[in-house]
Amino acid sequence: MEDGKIALMMTFDAGFPEMSRIYALNGAEMIVVLSAHVVPYQIYHKIMMRARALENQLFLAVVNKVGLEEQSVYFGESAIISPYGDYLNKTDHQEKVIIESIDLSLVYKTRESLSMKYLENRNVNYFKKSRLCK
Repeated sequence: MEDGKIALMMTFDAGFPEMSRIYALNGAEMIVVLSAHVVPYQIYHKIMMRARALENQLFLAVVNKVGLEEQSVYFGESAIISPYGDYLNKTDHQEKVIIESIDLSLVYKTRESLSMKYLENRNVNYFKKSRLCK
């Protein structure tokens, strides 16, 4: 039985597209994100997590801390996100275990069926020639 190709990121990593893109290019089908996002950054959390799934057309399993610790309030909202960027399952602001069956072949179906081929249409030479990146 194939378990899939799973990668791991932490809170800060998810704020940047590069790490998830590297994982996707190296065959990841799901990224598990261990997060400690705090209030008032819920909107950043929602947008970044869905964007990482959509732009790499893979699953994200996001685990976010919940509750009060010293002066920080962790808002939870752990989720399973599809390669289309949709929530398959999402918690609220309480500790909860999510059990969700997923079909990893959806990663490949999504990449084939969507007209925007995010992984294929990257133009690495543009960044080199434009000197936007070193």
